[in-house]
Amino acid sequence: MDKERKKRLQTVRLIITEILMVAAVVVTVIVLTFVAMGYNVDKNGELNQSGLAQIKSMPSGATVTIDDETLLLHTNTSRMLDAGSHHVKLERDGYLSWEKDITITSGVLLKLDYPRLFLKERSPETVREFKNDFEFFSISKDRNQILYAIYNDPVNSSQNLNLKDSLTKRPLFTLLNIRGDDVTETTLDFSEILKYREIINISWSNSNDYILLETKNHDKTEWLFLNLKNPENSYNLTSDYGLNFSNMEFMGQSNERLIAIENGNLRTISISEHNMSEALAKNVKAFGYNDSNLVYLTNENALYLLSEDSNNILIRKFPAESTIKFLISSYLDRKYVAFFENNRFYVYSNNTFPTKDAGLDTFDIALESDIDFTPDNFYIWSENEFLVATKDNKIALFDAELDRLSRYDVEGNFHYFLDDYLIGTIKDDKLIVYDFDGTNRHELASATGLSTIAKNNKYLYYQNGRTITREKILN
Repeated sequence: MDKERKKRLQTVRLIITEILMVAAVVVTVIVLTFVAMGYNVDKNGELNQSGLAQIKSMPSGATVTIDDETLLLHTNTSRMLDAGSHHVKLERDGYLSWEKDITITSGVLLKLDYPRLFLKERSPETVREFKNDFEFFSISKDRNQILYAIYNDPVNSSQNLNLKDSLTKRPLFTLLNIRGDDVTETTLDFSEILKYREIINISWSNSNDYILLETKNHDKTEWLFLNLKNPENSYNLTSDYGLNFSNMEFMGQSNERLIAIENGNLRTISISEHNMSEALAKNVKAFGYNDSNLVYLTNENALYLLSEDSNNILIRKFPAESTIKFLISSYLDRKYVAFFENNRFYVYSNNTFPTKDAGLDTFDIALESDIDFTPDNFYIWSENEFLVATKDNKIALFDAELDRLSRYDVEGNFHYFLDDYLIGTIKDDKLIVYDFDGTNRHELASATGLSTIAKNNKYLYYQNGRTITREKILN
């Protein structure tokens, strides 16, 4: 064989080798890309796409069991799972276990970032003890403070005021700081502004420095703005403006701006400037406010959005006999308009809020479902992830993360959130907690009233008769 022929054969072999190497690299990249996207071949030789479960817990380090298979993994971790239903269980020595049925969707990330494990061995510790019952007890939005009033002194006091006298003469409030291991307190004197008034409702500002109280003075409703840092800078808004307010709320992230209904007129109030706006809308009977967006319902049962350019955009007109509950919200990159018409639950979503020309026509229907009750309350929770409707012990919760509705009953006649994801209720003087969707029921403590998990996640605080008690739930 001559040299030229050998040279040509070597060149061909080299070209073929390079082509095969490039093809192998391309195939490998394609295969790895498909694997990264969750694709796999099942035992029948069919190509399927998995989903990713991101599993965290408080505390971390819990053993993960999926479909009765204990993995060599601990939280916090991620795991590719076949599309469909799976059972997840988390266990850690010394803690109560957590488990739930989950649904994996092909190519979609499911975040299980909320499981909370409670210490099995917990010792109640009395934080404060009193001679008389609580007249007022409330927990700040950030779960760092408890505000309460006992119209008498603690059990170690030598004084013993008559309850009626203390109510009219010196209703002293106490603010507990529960940020750390050591609980500190500040006494607040709102005696003059609160004298003779019964507290009906309370709301906290986002800064947790101010509270808004709806009160009764005989048969008259009065709204009070209380400054927790400087009690002397508190106001009776009803008497200051000389107007009848039927409803009032803090305006979103603002701490010193309020929105209110006055004789059917929707107005804003600036506490710092001590002034009130002209009517934004008239003939209003209810409103909802979230992240600078406002919806309101007229006496004719017409639901409107007040846009940034002050246009009143009609959302829907309802029959006069219908009972309507509504709200407006944002979660991640989606906007939500949600309402109940009697017991029918509607959730609409879009990338932007309605415009004057389109209204809800451009929105997707995230939910349209009949519920077995007409709610008394409809509100937003957990940084806008949950839309929560309640009546007595009944809960209907729409999860914006999963576009999923949960409907269940709690065991007590009232309920509340202990943190972003846990719901608590009292039955037979026992505190019972559930995950937001009604799963993972635990009976935690002997309690008679409100409770919270402090922001540091270390302690559970709760009312128990005439005491404020805490238990360590996390080492």
